[in-house]
Amino acid sequence: MKNAIVTDKAPLRGVFTMRVKDRDGNIVEEYEDHNMIVNGAKLLMAQLVSDYGKANYNRIKYIGFGTGTTAADPSDTDLQQRAVTKPIDGFEFPEGTDDRVQFNWSLDYEEGNGTSDEGMDIQEFGLFSGTYEYAGAEEPSSEDEEESSEEESSTESTGLVLFAKKTRTRAIFKDTSLSFEGTWTIIF
Repeated sequence: MKNAIVTDKAPLRGVFTMRVKDRDGNIVEEYEDHNMIVNGAKLLMAQLVSDYGKANYNRIKYIGFGTGTTAADPSDTDLQQRAVTKPIDGFEFPEGTDDRVQFNWSLDYEEGNGTSDEGMDIQEFGLFSGTYEYAGAEEPSSEDEEESSEEESSTESTGLVLFAKKTRTRAIFKDTSLSFEGTWTIIF
């Protein structure tokens, strides 16, 4: 008897959700759509199962926000015009499922407003793993990530690997009057 090859026809996929709120807490917009899992995800998955390098390097830890307008493509390695990169707020495994992980993220009123707080059109989003350079400091441990999110959003990144990307068909003008919060669910 020949060895049977078992295949799983369902591809790795993701769902991006976002809620935009004004300063009074009113919901201005709710958005949900599928996203593109890019080729970098294959590398990260291979490294994860092989215990390549540091386990901490391979996990998804950051979300990026950008002003680019080009649709997501599997060969993308970054956002077209990444303007802000910050740690995700956390992750969870939705109850009753064993095939997904949900990354929670936010962009507060004072974050992602351009260089002079005049605002900017945010249209693209990315999930990243890798290492991040923190203005001359060591990368924080998982306990320190939450406390240092303001400092991180203004520093330059190095060694990031794009896992998934979402480009909206229309931008949202982000200034100090709006905050974003959302989830990014990866389904296996």
